[in-house]
Amino acid sequence: MAITIQEFINKWNGKPVDRDGAYGAMCVDLAAQWTAEAFNIGFLPTPYSGGAKDFWEHFDTIPVLRDNFVRIANTPDFIPQAGDLMIWNGNYGGGYGHVAITTGKGDLNTFESFDQNWGGMYAHLVLHNYVGVYGVLRHKSLVAKPKPTIYRYSSPRYLWLKVDTAVVNPVDEPSFKYPYPKNT
Repeated sequence: MAITIQEFINKWNGKPVDRDGAYGAMCVDLAAQWTAEAFNIGFLPTPYSGGAKDFWEHFDTIPVLRDNFVRIANTPDFIPQAGDLMIWNGNYGGGYGHVAITTGKGDLNTFESFDQNWGGMYAHLVLHNYVGVYGVLRHKSLVAKPKPTIYRYSSPRYLWLKVDTAVVNPVDEPSFKYPYPKNT
């Protein structure tokens, strides 16, 4: 990541961001500035409604989103992480939805995000609840990757040993595979 969320907030807090030069400082401009500075993504299109809700509703048809982000729905046990793009439905933003960058501070009831055009035209921190939230777009570089299972070959008995990330005592929890009948 080229810039952290805290560095981004320090740089833009209290300032207008009008990345595309159209319609003034909108929430989509701040999100586009974040993705440009943090992930080197040059442009976030909203080809359908012209608003943030397009990011969620048309995710699969917008290549720059589909190729760089994963879509994670808002559920009762969901808490966003720092750098997520939180997306609101069309009941907000005059029918266009809303987008903000989450700071990583939050719980099951509220979360903090860096917003523009929500309670003020300039970029600032806001404490939100989850009402009207579709979910988040999380950059693929921020998604936890499962650790691979590694199989090791052992000779001369052709013993395959499954090695997980946890320390396993083979006597207590055997994880051996014999590809051929064991010689006795």
